[in-house]
Amino acid sequence: RDNLFYTRKNMWALRGWRPNGKPLHAEPFTKETEPYLPEKAPGVLYDTCAVIGNSGILLEQRRGEEIDSHTAIIRTNQAPTNARLAPFVGNRTDVRVLNRHWSRRYATSARNLLDMEAPGMLLIPSRAATKNVNEFGEASMREHSNKTFLFPTTQMILSSSSMVSETRLSIKLGSGLEYNGGN
Repeated sequence: RDNLFYTRKNMWALRGWRPNGKPLHAEPFTKETEPYLPEKAPGVLYDTCAVIGNSGILLEQRRGEEIDSHTAIIRTNQAPTNARLAPFVGNRTDVRVLNRHWSRRYATSARNLLDMEAPGMLLIPSRAATKNVNEFGEASMREHSNKTFLFPTTQMILSSSSMVSETRLSIKLGSGLEYNGGN
């Protein structure tokens, strides 16, 4: 659990080193990135959580109260919350998991996007390039953001990708349906 996300405490150890002094793994962080990583991963534990995407199917049933009753609301990418959508998707977001596209957008349009997020929001840019990590950190410091960023380790991303692939295969085998969505 300590190595799910990069921290200042684990970033160098996760790389591993060869006898010739070169890194064993091409982990994305450098001395310049280090200040933007948390000292250690927060020990955040939730009793219940709701993971909410941004598909139109969410507008078929009013689940807003049920969603907001969870101790953590995790939304993917820019899944919206507003007064019109609240009866369907709730209005709270505690954690936002961003794909590569939205990671870039947050890093380069930080003022607008960071201001839209609630104080204390946890942002997890998955599959973000090192350049974006630095941009995230710089933008957060520049905008005096009180958001926390956690960057998943390579191992966590590989495990997650494997889990998604297995889930898609199980759906296909169980229902005969092909998954045609993105990653």
